[in-house]
Amino acid sequence: MPRKTSQAEHTDERDSGGESHLSRRSWLKLSGVAATGALLSSGVVSAQSAEFPNTILVDARDADGASEYSFAVSEAVQPVESTDASADFVTDDANVAATAENALHAYHYSGNLVSFSIDGSAFAAFGEDVGSDLGGSAEADDGADSGSDDSDDGSGSEHQLRITSGSNVEYAFTTTGEIRKNLDAGDNSAEENNDSVTQNDDGTWTAEGLTGNGYGDSYTFTGEIVSFEPTTGSYSLVYDGSQTTAAELVGDSNELRIVSESDVDYAFTATGTVEKDLDAGDYAAEGDNDAVTENDDDTFTAEGMTGNGYGDTYQVAGDVVAFEPMTGSYTLTYDGTELTAAELTGNEAPTDDTGDASDDSESSDGDTGGANLGGGEGYPNTVSESEADYTAGSLSELESALGDAAEGQTVYVTGEIGVDSTITVPQGVTLASDRGIDGAEGGVLVADGEIEMLEVDGDSRITGLRLDGPMSTYESWDGYPAGAGIVSNGSGVEVDNCEIYGFAYAGVNGSNDEYVHHCDIHNNPQDGLGYGVDCTGGDQTIEYCTFNYNRHSVASSGSGSYTVRNNHFGPETVDHVIDVHPPGGETIIIENNTVEATEHVQDGGETEAVYIRGDVAQEGVIRNNWFYGSEPSDGGDPGEAVRTALSSWDEANVTLENNAYGSSEPSGDIGAPR
Repeated sequence: MPRKTSQAEHTDERDSGGESHLSRRSWLKLSGVAATGALLSSGVVSAQSAEFPNTILVDARDADGASEYSFAVSEAVQPVESTDASADFVTDDANVAATAENALHAYHYSGNLVSFSIDGSAFAAFGEDVGSDLGGSAEADDGADSGSDDSDDGSGSEHQLRITSGSNVEYAFTTTGEIRKNLDAGDNSAEENNDSVTQNDDGTWTAEGLTGNGYGDSYTFTGEIVSFEPTTGSYSLVYDGSQTTAAELVGDSNELRIVSESDVDYAFTATGTVEKDLDAGDYAAEGDNDAVTENDDDTFTAEGMTGNGYGDTYQVAGDVVAFEPMTGSYTLTYDGTELTAAELTGNEAPTDDTGDASDDSESSDGDTGGANLGGGEGYPNTVSESEADYTAGSLSELESALGDAAEGQTVYVTGEIGVDSTITVPQGVTLASDRGIDGAEGGVLVADGEIEMLEVDGDSRITGLRLDGPMSTYESWDGYPAGAGIVSNGSGVEVDNCEIYGFAYAGVNGSNDEYVHHCDIHNNPQDGLGYGVDCTGGDQTIEYCTFNYNRHSVASSGSGSYTVRNNHFGPETVDHVIDVHPPGGETIIIENNTVEATEHVQDGGETEAVYIRGDVAQEGVIRNNWFYGSEPSDGGDPGEAVRTALSSWDEANVTLENNAYGSSEPSGDIGAPR
């Protein structure tokens, strides 16, 4: 359903004289003995029948030009033959759309008037029965002010509201205009005794009632709904024929939009209703890929995926209390204001499943309590064996399962499997094991020689596994060994909660928009290569990982972008820890990392934490990091914590902000979570 406008937007539409709402400038409401009665008595319009007791007129005989109008009734409508109205104007027996010019159109109808709109200087008049049904005394207006700027509060516009529920629900709503119970709506009729309508001292009206067991209550009212209770629950609201929510009904929803250049899977929870906005163009939520669920505690959760510069938009009531992932390469706007997930949810520290700190005590192995740096024990987004579609305890079973698995399915590794050639993980398939579940180390794939172990297609996930390569200690340069743990071949690949080690070329080789997080990547120390994560183009996000004893723990070929944040880099390295090759990449963000290494493992020589060897084209930022090395000069000298191959940071297009240097612990907002 398209989003209903807010109360302020309703006012704008009324004042504009457009089609959406009735106003005194464009229509005349009469009751009883007014103009309609005169026309009836004169014989111009024949009297109503018992079957069609209500009448509506559109008189454009003295109007300035043509007037377009439309209306809908709850039962049926027929044109009055003695006027210029035609059966061609009536569709579905209950809807009318027509243009009147120098003409009088009249209709008889049964049931209630659901909606009416007119654009032009003709006036509309309603018969005696309808006059009281619309709730108001006669208003006389000759239409002479149809072009003026006079505004109206819309109290003449009649609306219908229906509340239905499979279980009992007590409700109350208040409007600025009169409310009347609809006692003639079958199973959805309000009740004489159980439901009540009261006019309040401030001129508003309130209806209270109880319905359930699949039945409903219906009301007719004028003006605007200013409150509805309860705001959430197991009931359905229909406003003027369209399904809606309490938040939309009272104009109390907020717009939340998630936009990303690279694919991002997200989920958020709100205390009130959440509704997908399907009319937001490139930022519209999708009918199929995005889902909204009502939870047992009456909160609502939305889950979806977006990317490639597109976005998803939702109308949200209440407060957003959780958002995942708390950090990532996406942008959040809330009612047009850009916010971080922490600002949106009010959580100073992101939740565990995003890997941020909730526990300041560092454990003995370098992991950090609630941050789950490196994954493993306590990592919340594990996949259990019971969730898998296939299980594999041998190479043949693994190859067979991956050959059969379809997009969205999971293959589970249950033990140790030797791998002697490249295995392909198909598009959208999850390859998982139990790392971190009840203390498990995770199933392990052991490479038999220098191979590219896993070749991963787009939108796939590798989680909870150990990948064991054959080269775990430093070796001097000896050609170009091809060994890699994971080679990504498509967009949207996620690698999480894995331990990856022993590969001569790279633990993870990414060239698209890979998301590597909560992994322990170590002992990939081959001289000349030896990358923990190698970014050879695209736009990678690498966060909440632990690294140690790699040649470069994170490297860029200089042709793409990456974001490296909230990682802990240990004391052992073969060369500088974080690397950018020339020409320098597009956007390089290095923030909130801790880098302990200050010297090379193999020779004790001084090393840099970060070495940027070119000119960053778009943006280069190094901020809020804790480097154990020494503070850099402009451009950095060899062995200082941060260095560029160019003459200055300005020439490299890199900004250094709020970094700490040396082994003394800085404030808690600098460095990796701890």
